Amino acid sequence: MDTWINSIREVFPEADICAHYSLKHNKVPRKGIEKHTELLLESLELSKADEILFISGSGDKKAWNTVEALKAVRNATNRSATATVDTKLRPKIAVAYNPYFPSRQDREEENRRLIEKLATGSVSKIYLQFGTDINSLQKGLEFIRKNSKSDVTVAGSIFLPTKKLIAQQKFRPWNGVFLSPEFLNGPEEATVIVSEMIRVYEANDVEMLWEAPGIRTEKDMGIVRKLLGATRAGSSSEISDDDNLVDKTGATPKRVPARETTFGRSEASVTKRPKKNIVEKSETTA
Repeated sequence: MDTWINSIREVFPEADICAHYSLKHNKVPRKGIEKHTELLLESLELSKADEILFISGSGDKKAWNTVEALKAVRNATNRSATATVDTKLRPKIAVAYNPYFPSRQDREEENRRLIEKLATGSVSKIYLQFGTDINSLQKGLEFIRKNSKSDVTVAGSIFLPTKKLIAQQKFRPWNGVFLSPEFLNGPEEATVIVSEMIRVYEANDVEMLWEAPGIRTEKDMGIVRKLLGATRAGSSSEISDDDNLVDKTGATPKRVPARETTFGRSEASVTKRPKKNIVEKSETTA
């Protein structure tokens, strides 16, 4: 990860970089939490990233997880405040949050963990998983507003509603990404859902993260511009291109409800981008 960060810095010194730190994969072999903590703090002190996204990893949450890592950062920050040498940790810390779990029990557990993360006082930003239930998204944003400080910012994932990405999610869906049958039915329906999500993000000052495979070509960038422009104009009928994002006749696709289908728990993740703009996503890990 450090190599990637340094490579970006060399080419784009002014870049705003968010790196991922997987607690599941960054451990000192056959050692306990104390050694894992030392590795984490050393990584933070040496990192040239602007922000680090803590990820527990998939499966049952072990003793070394995001909450414990955040507590370690809090304790180290408190110690540095009284130290004679300034050892303040440079990168801001971000965490992931998924408001889309269909199961009430899973939603309550996700909410409980977010409260624990925020209670450490170490969290500067929250990254939202992608999903297609707008209701769940709005409730999740309300939950964040109710339980976080005003200086905690939010970034939300967006899928580019193309045939390629939809086919990918049908064939090999990401764990923890809950997509409705309407979204998976094709680009027209997916465009309507994504456009509505953009409206919610903009109304709530949520930074947008365009997920992998992300923005890789000028054509992809053109689709993003059309989506943003049409959404702000209040219509998705302006969007059309070779990927059949909307009806070729120019008709606005019918609005569809976002009923969810369960694909399981997640490992999707993010890299950072200019605020409310576009970037790509790296490996899936959240």
